[in-house]
Amino acid sequence: MKRKKLLRHLHDEVYCRIGVSKIHGVGVLAIRRIPKGVRVLESPLPTRDVRISEAQLRTAPAGVRRLVDAFCEHESGGYLLPRSGFNAFSLYQYVNHSKEPNVKLVSPGHYVTRRSIAAGEELTLDYDRAFGEEHVFRRRTAPRWCMIFGAMETSKPLSIEKKRGADGYRNQERWTSQDVVFGFVALLLCLVLTQAIWALYIRPNADAILNAPQRVTNADKADHAVRQLRSPFVILRDYEQQVSTTLALWALVMLGRQWRGTTRARRLLDKNYVTVGEGMVVLPEDVRVYSRTIENLSPQEQEMFLPRLLTVALTRFGATGRIQDAAEAVRDECEFESSSQEAKLSMVRFTAWAIPAVGFVGTVRGIGAALQEAQGAMGGDISGVTLGLGVTFNSTLTALIMTIVVMFWLHQLQQAQDRLVLDSRTYVDRRLLRQMREGR
Repeated sequence: MKRKKLLRHLHDEVYCRIGVSKIHGVGVLAIRRIPKGVRVLESPLPTRDVRISEAQLRTAPAGVRRLVDAFCEHESGGYLLPRSGFNAFSLYQYVNHSKEPNVKLVSPGHYVTRRSIAAGEELTLDYDRAFGEEHVFRRRTAPRWCMIFGAMETSKPLSIEKKRGADGYRNQERWTSQDVVFGFVALLLCLVLTQAIWALYIRPNADAILNAPQRVTNADKADHAVRQLRSPFVILRDYEQQVSTTLALWALVMLGRQWRGTTRARRLLDKNYVTVGEGMVVLPEDVRVYSRTIENLSPQEQEMFLPRLLTVALTRFGATGRIQDAAEAVRDECEFESSSQEAKLSMVRFTAWAIPAVGFVGTVRGIGAALQEAQGAMGGDISGVTLGLGVTFNSTLTALIMTIVVMFWLHQLQQAQDRLVLDSRTYVDRRLLRQMREGR
């Protein structure tokens, strides 16, 4: 740059410097008042980025790979590197993010002030609006110097990635409104299904059996009218049996949903999320390299148990550098997952308790109906008492059978979930924790 052009540059284009940011690390600060609509952060360096794939980057030295991973934006299995390289930087690369920015991007590498900026005020940019994509700011754990979009600090640096789902990155699966809606809809469908079966099939057949008694001849050659009270239709015809069946079916539907999630989580045990070469170890400064595989997963898969468990282990090891801390974090996460699974089965446990209670209600109602027919029994007609006692025993029988079925599948699911937690912990221990080495 010639002297005349340099003097014009100092007068018309130099407005800012690098300084300590109140937002994060370092940022771009105004050294004089900047009017609204002024082009700032102008640079003679190339402004467009170059995309380098992870495979191409593997041949670079380890320290350079960590610098690229810390400084550059990661996108679709590669990194966006500045065309000017890493020995020359433009001021715009150090502008911090804000949802109330005072600078806007008008074209690649060209920025204009949105309002007047006072001397000493920090320049900020809304990354979401500037780049047309929502971003997630995620805390890194490796205690080292690094620069992230111009943010530099000594510990817990921030990284920025594009948000890859409506919910972003979540640490744990939680009991959400979708689960409540699923349970409510499932209950309604079970009610409609059982009501249709009882109204169209069970009760009409039961009434036909009760209204058409069979003639039986005893040893004295006397004919008697006998009702087939042990018919399955008669046993199931009352409302208590219908409610017990509805609750059991609802519980099985909820158990099926949990079983499906457990099966999906178990399939992940066949995948290789962490690949440590033979004779190699995992050091605290290597955490970002090994966690990149997990970060490239879909948001749904990241939320599942095994990827979360690996993330917790890598995060704690990168933050403290101690294997014992990583092992304790894995143990705590497993305990949390077990508690979470227990909590999600609370409604099924309530249903398993409610079904016998409904059977007991039928028992009380049947005994009451039998006592009302006591006078008729004294006159020789015991059919009313028989029907009342039939309600008593039929409701209890149905409730007990339904409870046994629900409890059997409940314990099968719990066994599968316990095995999942144990196998996932073994997976992390054998494939990751045993390969870790504390740095010196």
